[in-house]
Amino acid sequence: MEDIIEELFEETKNGKVTIECLNDDKWTFNVKCFLNANETQNEKDEVTPVVHINNMNEFKRVFNEYVKYASEFYKKDKDYYDLSNKGFYKKLLLDLLASASVTDLYDFEKYVYKKILMIKDDLIKETNTEVGRYLDYNINLNISKTMSNLEAPYKAMFTFKGVDGNFTLPSITFGVIRNKAYIMAIQFKGDVKDNSTSKKLDRYFRKVNKDVDESTDIANVSPNALVALTLFNSYLKQIGIKEVEATCFMPIRYNTNKINYMRKTKIESDEYDHIQFNITNKFMNLFNRYAYHFNNDAEFDNYDIMHLELSNKKVDSDNIIYELDKCIKLNKAR
Repeated sequence: MEDIIEELFEETKNGKVTIECLNDDKWTFNVKCFLNANETQNEKDEVTPVVHINNMNEFKRVFNEYVKYASEFYKKDKDYYDLSNKGFYKKLLLDLLASASVTDLYDFEKYVYKKILMIKDDLIKETNTEVGRYLDYNINLNISKTMSNLEAPYKAMFTFKGVDGNFTLPSITFGVIRNKAYIMAIQFKGDVKDNSTSKKLDRYFRKVNKDVDESTDIANVSPNALVALTLFNSYLKQIGIKEVEATCFMPIRYNTNKINYMRKTKIESDEYDHIQFNITNKFMNLFNRYAYHFNNDAEFDNYDIMHLELSNKKVDSDNIIYELDKCIKLNKAR
């Protein structure tokens, strides 16, 4: 495993990482970062992320442990991409780099261990089941494993099922360690589907904006994403989760996507940064907005992490968000 680690970090200095496949194909990834290991400072510039490994022997040990669990957890990836063993292990490390926050990069061994705990935690299981009812709709929760290139090991999706069709809310990419959940992304793919349920609920969920000052940052959120977060947090509270941590910035993923996007669209660097700045702010606004409605504590830490307390404080309001929070009812606590 040591040769894979050394080869990948050497390649990232030049911004090119090669992944080998069983069919003799090779993929090239545009990833650039520098390694700072054992107090040896490598050449770097202001915009290129630096991976800080405090003890290389400890990192190799913990990465070997990660591979033991991750290669089983993500085994479908190996077949899907037709990867060689070397290519698979190298991709697992590459995906770790891409999903690291600024804070994670400053203590990479600790970050890898955190990823191990997310995979090993037995609180969350894959499931596809009815978890509540709202208005005339049954609410279904689907929790599935993600692929290794996504930011966390699981994805949760809530679907409202009615006689006139279904409506699926934005998906939430997450992991759990004991009584703490880590939310890495809330994403909506595509437009609202052309059926009566989708159109009705898409309009109805805009009622969550009642009594929210439109001039404030917390007004700048997607109602559907806020509903998804509310339902998910209700689920988390019922399985014993006390706190949510949300990561807003992953520098290596950001830089890689920026290179690829700029090549495809020919937009300028400043324009890309502006687009992503708005997306990041909208993501963080979701958690501040939830804290506003539920009178919970929310703190922004180290420029890249949001900490959100989960509790059941009483709130006096007739906003529909409180009805949504109460509509998730699990058959039994996990």
